[in-house]
Amino acid sequence: MSSMDRAEVIQWRKAERQRLIVDRLAIPGDIRRRYAEQIAAKLDEVIGEVHGRVISAYWPFRGEPDLRGFMDRVSSRGGRCALPVVVERGKPLVFRPWSPGEPLAKGVWNIPVPASTEEIVPDVVIAPVVGFDRACYRLGYVEVVSST
Repeated sequence: MSSMDRAEVIQWRKAERQRLIVDRLAIPGDIRRRYAEQIAAKLDEVIGEVHGRVISAYWPFRGEPDLRGFMDRVSSRGGRCALPVVVERGKPLVFRPWSPGEPLAKGVWNIPVPASTEEIVPDVVIAPVVGFDRACYRLGYVEVVSST
């Protein structure tokens, strides 16, 4: 990809993102649920003790692994959960505390976010990806393009 100009890279990323989302959504729901359970088990192993820690995960979107059960277990073991919130385009995410059962509001793309405006800093951030390229750059949902 080093020989591509900026416009070609942006177009490639857009096409690759779309292809990967279509592929992910084509995986049957029962298989996606099984993968999510495997991911959650591995997260439990890698993160270890959560008591007194803030763990940020995400609300599942467009076939992403559903980690809500994992977040429920974090809460039941004395950890705090946080969800990322887009507050303004081109600005860093903020994290708001959330526990299973607490009220949610509609965020960007209608993804549920904590209704509270309190912000916290997570100890661990679990971030979804659509995919990644050969250089391990994350392919997320939004391409941020600078005007410079």
